[in-house]
Amino acid sequence: MFLEARYFSTDVVHWGLTGSNNTDSNVYSKLAVFESIPALATGTAETTIYDVSDDNKAITDSSTDNTVYNGDSLNFDYNLAWDDTSRQNWQSIAADLNLPSDVDYKSATITYHGTNGDSTVETIAKSSDLSNNEFKYKLAHDLGTKNSNSDYTSADIVVNGTADNQTNSAITVDAEPASFDGSNAIETTSTPKFVIDGQNVVNKILDLEVSLKLNFQSINYGSTKKILGRTNDFDVSVTSLKNPWVLRASTTGLYNGSQPFYGNLIYKDSATSDQIVFSSTPQTIDEDLTSHTTKTVDDISDDWTSNSGLLLENDTSKENKAGQYTGTLNWTAINSL
Repeated sequence: MFLEARYFSTDVVHWGLTGSNNTDSNVYSKLAVFESIPALATGTAETTIYDVSDDNKAITDSSTDNTVYNGDSLNFDYNLAWDDTSRQNWQSIAADLNLPSDVDYKSATITYHGTNGDSTVETIAKSSDLSNNEFKYKLAHDLGTKNSNSDYTSADIVVNGTADNQTNSAITVDAEPASFDGSNAIETTSTPKFVIDGQNVVNKILDLEVSLKLNFQSINYGSTKKILGRTNDFDVSVTSLKNPWVLRASTTGLYNGSQPFYGNLIYKDSATSDQIVFSSTPQTIDEDLTSHTTKTVDDISDDWTSNSGLLLENDTSKENKAGQYTGTLNWTAINSL
């Protein structure tokens, strides 16, 4: 069997198959399947898993972190996109999804995205339709802009479920294929492989991020300026999951060699609030006593102004000698329970 391309005077390329059979029973029938016809319609299909319970963490084939926890809410997002170099719309698309195991599926939706930025969302399945870990659906719209029947160029089929690992150890969930068969193009994809931690895994997070360097305003010898502000950006944030926390800080002071700075590192929650003076004893500057069920980031420094946050108090009753004073501010975020 041969595949031939022939050019005619109209500059049109005609593709065809040539071959022959005979009456011998040992000769097999010839079959050919085209996934797409060149230059008519092309598209793409990609799958991403989103861990809704973990700040919508995205899991793809290239992800280094593909672990979810038992009980996490997961979204399996199958994205279809029409290629605008196509000569036709991607027509009569039938989705055939093999869903990953170890997930309790709840529902499925499809969102069509238009050229003007508008989207149309509809529910297309409930848990009973997904109970066999397989789902088939014929898209109600073609994808493309080549005729008046559609101005949708992409679509997302999202299947919602809950990770279900009834064991005490992690399990690996294998990739599962999905195909999208149109009358003029076929695209395939598969879900990324991922890991579900077992029931005994403690699903908690408490993470502290602090900038490494902070500079304050310079003062002249004998200056009577009381409060010195920050001269560079400084970030403090706490990330937590099912972990109420208290943030504390301490310091042994600022020094120029053996010469101490006469004054204090202080903290003000707002311009009008009382100041907290840092010492070798850790001082509480913030807390969140809520046990969040989704990963939550508290940006402590986000609301700081020139008159709040970390500041340097100059003791104007004493004279600081000229020089550069440095020190260390030690931060700790601890579980409040």
